[in-house]
Amino acid sequence: MPALVAAAMTGGFAAAGAAPLPLDDATLSEVRGAGLGVGVHLELNSALLTGAIPQPNLAAAFGDPAQPNYLVMYGVGGVLDLYAVTLNVVTAADGSSQLALGLPGFVGANTFGTRAIAVQSDPTAPMSAATSLGGLTLDGTGAMTGRLLVWAR
Repeated sequence: MPALVAAAMTGGFAAAGAAPLPLDDATLSEVRGAGLGVGVHLELNSALLTGAIPQPNLAAAFGDPAQPNYLVMYGVGGVLDLYAVTLNVVTAADGSSQLALGLPGFVGANTFGTRAIAVQSDPTAPMSAATSLGGLTLDGTGAMTGRLLVWAR
């Protein structure tokens, strides 16, 4: 540690404070890194986990524009954890650059989804048993492998 302090005091870190230098395309293409890793902890309407009454959160109109029907989702939310989502730039076989989005190595869900789905003519009306199509929620943990490649056309 004393050597680190001495180097800082004598200007040994002068390059760290220097102004950034512009890089041309050839120099920039030689830069290599390990990518970026991201962890996500999402709590969406998490009061639903403690007994809050599900409200209509999402509605999509379809059918006749003059008298549409609505697909309505009630109580969208829960807790979702995604760890080790990676973001890298890779070079394809043809030499083009691609963005590689790595799938999360860990996925954890705590009642994440929608409590009820209904089709109705009024998106603000309370859901009835006649219009309910059920719900979809995820609980548990899992792992994924693989990646999604994205490139410009």
